[in-house]
Amino acid sequence: MAQPLLVCKFRPQPEEAFRPVADAFRVHVVDGPVRPWVLDGGDPDAIWSVGEVIDRELLDAAPRLRVVVNHGVGYDTIDA
Repeated sequence: MAQPLLVCKFRPQPEEAFRPVADAFRVHVVDGPVRPWVLDGGDPDAIWSVGEVIDRELLDAAPRLRVVVNHGVGYDTIDA
């Protein structure tokens, strides 16, 4: 089985704290919002973002998606 793909908006610091995530996932870091990358055909297993709106359109565009991480407080930007 291929290693799951995590797409994220940023690479969290410090690097040492991020290592377990990088060991568990193939990590694709985007320079801006993850939305365009996913809607353009990216099909991640996980999304790690900062306050980005994760709505039904984005969820439908990523059929393999299993987890969404909002780096911050709450989940009001995620269509739960």
